[in-house]
Amino acid sequence: MVQPGELPFNALIELTKQDSSVRTSCGSVLSMQWILTSSSSVQQDSTRPGAFTVHAGKYDLLQREGSEQSRSVQRVLCHPEFDGSVEGHNDIALLLLAKSLSFNDYVQPVALETNGLVYPTGVATISGYGSIRADGSKASYLTRWSVTIMAPEVCIATLASSNLSLFCTDPATCEGDWGAPLVQRRGDQWVQIGLMSSGTQCVFFGPPTYYTHVARFFSWINETISTPVADEPDGAVRPVSGVLLIGALLTATLYYLTHKQYITQ
Repeated sequence: MVQPGELPFNALIELTKQDSSVRTSCGSVLSMQWILTSSSSVQQDSTRPGAFTVHAGKYDLLQREGSEQSRSVQRVLCHPEFDGSVEGHNDIALLLLAKSLSFNDYVQPVALETNGLVYPTGVATISGYGSIRADGSKASYLTRWSVTIMAPEVCIATLASSNLSLFCTDPATCEGDWGAPLVQRRGDQWVQIGLMSSGTQCVFFGPPTYYTHVARFFSWINETISTPVADEPDGAVRPVSGVLLIGALLTATLYYLTHKQYITQ
């Protein structure tokens, strides 16, 4: 069980389907108004942003907590080249919140890996709100696992076609973990290197878990969150809160600005 405040960048994403059923997935906090997740988990309903609710600072799924911040979604922005395939080419998306989050001990942005030319290696941490057993047993709290990143030749051998935007780890995720952040500890901060992409429904054993290589989409993320967004219904353009992404060695520290400012590079 993750302690409140331990992984403050996690976000629970709820989608209310048209039949009133609720489907959950995961994401990470990039700034006061932006959430990073997978296109595969949101694309089907991307034209209904109001059907999504994001919960940041959420740890106990069975009760409402004082640390929790819930926000509706204003825009769902899938990568324009996401192909919708099982192997998840360009499987990454951004959610623009209708109201800014407030940063505190329980809600904080994650740092991003910036060098997409370096293949991830070593041990990483995946955290999410998905099922905790292959039989579909639901988690009652935010959970985490340590996983080992597979060598690229091993990962590629499991794919039907070459996909440079993906990498693999040993199995450790289940239904509801789509979009969950994969991070590594660098000094005193967590750095996101991947997000859970497509794959089998539940992979606690057997096939690997596939992750979108976040650093390969660094430019797209930065450009998207730094661009003014047209309001509905009058189409007026207003600035949205952005983030300042600074390369330091192979990582970037994510800083936030006030909701009245944004930055471009």
